Amino acid sequence: MGENPSSSPSTAVTALGRASDRIRETVKWIIASFAAVGAAMLAGTQLSGIGELDPAGFRMWLAIIGGALVLVGIALAVWTGSTVLITGPVALSELVRGRVPGSVDRLLQSNKVFLGGFADVDSLQAAFESATREMRAAYAALHKTPSPPQPLKDAAESANVQADLIGQVVSRLLDAASWTIVQARFKRARPLLFVGALVTATGVGLFTWAVNPPKAPKDAPATRHVAPMKSVEVVLTEEGARILGPRLGGTCDTKRLRALISQDFNTGGLSAVSVPTAACQPMRFVLTREIGSVLAP
Repeated sequence: MGENPSSSPSTAVTALGRASDRIRETVKWIIASFAAVGAAMLAGTQLSGIGELDPAGFRMWLAIIGGALVLVGIALAVWTGSTVLITGPVALSELVRGRVPGSVDRLLQSNKVFLGGFADVDSLQAAFESATREMRAAYAALHKTPSPPQPLKDAAESANVQADLIGQVVSRLLDAASWTIVQARFKRARPLLFVGALVTATGVGLFTWAVNPPKAPKDAPATRHVAPMKSVEVVLTEEGARILGPRLGGTCDTKRLRALISQDFNTGGLSAVSVPTAACQPMRFVLTREIGSVLAP
């Protein structure tokens, strides 16, 4: 073995482990954001307006489509993000015999330091297994001897140091491989996460627009049906002259009163307005049989 690892491997392992955790935390935050969007739609005021929509109207269908898009976007984000979150530690056996992932293989080709001076992963695994066996055998021989001589103690210590050095190389390699795989999966997941965000945003916008139709202004004038007016002459009864005479004027002829009349939709009678003249004052009244009648033309 050509390289003797120093204190740098443990530092590298810690840094790469933190980097992998940061990627996972980022994905968790993204998934939580998508879940918050769905919760806001369910718990917010957006659903309150859907009950006012026409079940067969186009806004109802748009609301259904928008809600479906939100669910699809969230599901896509959760499914894609979970592929990153479930990426666990890599075992040395997973990197040997040609099963090295492409991202890890490229890492090893450009950074031989992670192999600790060995030619490939297979050689590293063979050395690690051999050093482990030698360490166990040395300590087994040490414990079998009641008063072990110094050479036996030195052999056990040397085997332990050798196994520990190779173990550091293995630990650094596995941590780097885990980080590389997590990073590669996150890079592949980002486009799908972006698509999920776009689909979710489209669904939210469509749903919000559909369940919030434009409302008429409160001060908008109400629609009124105006009946056409007709100019006629009205003759008031004695009761009509008694009621309306003072307001029409003392000189107004209540037997031939010029007025404009139209159908009164509220009372079912005729709505009349006296035409102002020099003798008669204008006033509005409802022409009933008790008040008067229209003269025949």
